[in-house]
Amino acid sequence: MIPTPDQAEQLPGHPLLEEFGAQLQQVPTPPGVRYWLLHDRYRPPARQAEAVANGTSNAQYGQSAHSRWSGEGVAEPWAGAAIDVYPITDEGIVSNVVAHYEPIAELAASYGLENLGAKYGWDWAHNQLSDWRDYPVLPDPNARTAAPPSLLGAGLVIGGITYLVRSGVLS
Repeated sequence: MIPTPDQAEQLPGHPLLEEFGAQLQQVPTPPGVRYWLLHDRYRPPARQAEAVANGTSNAQYGQSAHSRWSGEGVAEPWAGAAIDVYPITDEGIVSNVVAHYEPIAELAASYGLENLGAKYGWDWAHNQLSDWRDYPVLPDPNARTAAPPSLLGAGLVIGGITYLVRSGVLS
């Protein structure tokens, strides 16, 4: 059964991400960081659109590791091939200090995960499976899908245009 976005948010992330998150809770935080906030394993379509609108993501739903899932027929289904981890400062805000993200990136690397900050120098909070594209996208039940035009439909349109041209209506 394919979960709805609400159901998918209740599922755990990929097992490797869950293990990484549990281990991260054992990693001492750097000075000035109170705790690690684990966030957004699976990101539903509306929240992904919001992230794009806010400039915190440049990927549409389906183009992000956050929209992947285990697929059907898996004994232990999961949703989300990425996890965002934020260092929360003693003041209770998200840190923007790169050194605060380095322990996260180091642990991610030990799990074979990609940390986008370490890899590209931006989005230090984002950690993803390196093979996230190999997993299916959880379908958006609200997305409109366009079927390709049928040959009959295309023939009717072309026939109608031809008739209009021959009759002089279109010239």
